[in-house]
Amino acid sequence: MLAIIHVIMIATIMISSQYVTALQALTQSHRDLVRREVIEMELPNFDDEAEQNNSTFLDKRLSRDSYQCPNGYFRLSSMQHCQPWLDCDSIEEQIQLTQKDVGNGLGKMFSKAELDGQQVAFIRTREDKLTSGKIVNRVRMGFENLKMLQPHPRVTQLLGYCIAGNITVMITELGTWGDLRQFLLTNTFKEFTMAQRTDIALQVTDAIGYIHNSPDGGRINCDMNTVGQALAQFIVLEDFRVVLNDVDDLPKGDSRLNLKSQCVVGRHNINSSADHSFEAPERRWPWPDKYPKEIDPAEFEARLRPNEDYSGEIEFKSPQVDEKSDIWKLPDLIEKILISGIPSEGVQAKRAKAMLNHLKPIMRECKIKQPEKRPTAKIVSNHLMRLERKLEGLGW
Repeated sequence: MLAIIHVIMIATIMISSQYVTALQALTQSHRDLVRREVIEMELPNFDDEAEQNNSTFLDKRLSRDSYQCPNGYFRLSSMQHCQPWLDCDSIEEQIQLTQKDVGNGLGKMFSKAELDGQQVAFIRTREDKLTSGKIVNRVRMGFENLKMLQPHPRVTQLLGYCIAGNITVMITELGTWGDLRQFLLTNTFKEFTMAQRTDIALQVTDAIGYIHNSPDGGRINCDMNTVGQALAQFIVLEDFRVVLNDVDDLPKGDSRLNLKSQCVVGRHNINSSADHSFEAPERRWPWPDKYPKEIDPAEFEARLRPNEDYSGEIEFKSPQVDEKSDIWKLPDLIEKILISGIPSEGVQAKRAKAMLNHLKPIMRECKIKQPEKRPTAKIVSNHLMRLERKLEGLGW
């Protein structure tokens, strides 16, 4: 009877404030957050500091990155203190939804909200997917991954959460400029200097490098099947810092430990006429235009992990890979960031060409067919950091 009441309650909720209230009622006995005091931080005025020290774009960004709250706390841009993560009660009392359901993911609904006058993201399991154990578990895993990765300057800040049965609610910081794919199309980005563009590429590479060396060991980003999809994994904050926002699918993979996992590949990846150059060779679907039932069973089990369930909603899984499959993708992402919005002729075009020529050796290493011979993300980041410093010196 209680289960029926819960289903009816969820189905009849019409506005988000009622939704949060329902969550609060459902979780009286499932809270694991204890309220704590705020942590004071003596923060400088970053703009004044940058002006006084004649700081570069990179210097200013690194200064902001250095002020991280301890695990279990958060701080938005206008806050002087680190606040403890919001629990169910705090979400109900302090979060005001301003724009409901501005976007949907595979299993999540996104809304805009306010916390003490500042915009934040309100993310919850889609109401139409609550009966799908697969989707519910994916959303829950994404939350666990985000929590595990806190705190880090290249990962979206978790501000709070509430879990009730199949429902997961997360409050995170909001990308003022949208996701990175959207940001590259803006007039604001078109005005970025070559040094600033390099810094965006550096932040993306640093974020991927952090995933490869997470607190829970090496992880692979399985949600980067195309350049556009990969860029959409990141959001751009108000001060142009870039953070990884989508961490739903991060299986373990570490070439140092010979640890590998499989990634789900989309039907696009099976189409032999599609461009698969963004995917590392070892991660591509081995049988173009063929579905699992059309492949010799012995060969199928020899190439992919045996005893996998491909029935029902078929998911095609790649051969087992490690984090070096992500390294293959870095040249395409970096080039896209460096040249987006630049005319085919002119000073900026010549500078972009010079930069790409400068990076050609390390980019070539990323595209080596043998995964073990590819560099780490850290090595690529070091090249980008040196290039950015050089560009700053040239006034580019």
